Amino acid sequence: MTNFNDTNTNKNSSGNTKFLSELRGASIIVTIVLISLLALSVGLYAYMQKTPPKHVIIDDQMDLFTSSELDEIEELANELSEERNQNVAVVVTDDKGWEYSDDDDGYQAYVDDYYSENFIDTPFQDNSGFIIFLDLTNMDVGGKYFYIYTYGTAFYSVSDAEVTDIFEQHKPELRQGKYSSVVCSVLSELTNKDYDFGSIIISGAIMVIVPLLIVVLFYFFAFKPKKLDAYPDGAVYLNAGKCGKMEATDAFVNRSVTVVHHSSSSSGGGGGGGGGHSGGGGGHF
Repeated sequence: MTNFNDTNTNKNSSGNTKFLSELRGASIIVTIVLISLLALSVGLYAYMQKTPPKHVIIDDQMDLFTSSELDEIEELANELSEERNQNVAVVVTDDKGWEYSDDDDGYQAYVDDYYSENFIDTPFQDNSGFIIFLDLTNMDVGGKYFYIYTYGTAFYSVSDAEVTDIFEQHKPELRQGKYSSVVCSVLSELTNKDYDFGSIIISGAIMVIVPLLIVVLFYFFAFKPKKLDAYPDGAVYLNAGKCGKMEATDAFVNRSVTVVHHSSSSSGGGGGGGGGHSGGGGGHF
């Protein structure tokens, strides 16, 4: 005569063995994925730590500066670039092109594109730097435009408010047409700024903490404890005459096995840039 308690025990033992086998297999896969993510994070960190060579561009499209003024501007720009490990451009134009409007959005789009085209060859690396931009398309009073563009660690080290203050301080000289003097003063002021906070704290957080945080979150959700089914009550199997009840109970157990773990799904979002954030400040004069 068949012992229904033994039959039930055998079924549960077989089910538990299967579940544990599946769990071990899933754990191995998760471990492999976790190790891969850690290796990817280390590789990404090593890649981002490589510093591309920095450049200096003096782009006087209007021949506004004399030869001696250009020499002084170039010397100060090189000093800023070498001492602070920044790209530096001084751009003077009266023709941005038809695709750029003569308003704040147009000016800022122009310098953003100019920086991308001339300084960002390797994304996700330290392509930090400045553009000192002078637009003289409209020579009327209040129509000329001066802007200091910041990218990467320059953005974190010299805030938008600070570069706007620099512009406001030099606005009287700009109105007097002392462009070379203003550009030289701005280059010197930017060289004397403190870059430790932006380059070490912010960049370190982006390149180290964020990748590791992603790995930790993945590990947490992957190894979140699973709820097992309640152990079935063997009393319903004691009376062999109650086959209908036993069959119904078996159907219930089979259905419950397909729902081993209930978890609420979560979603989130984030923001970033192609290797750096940008900003700046300035205005009409």
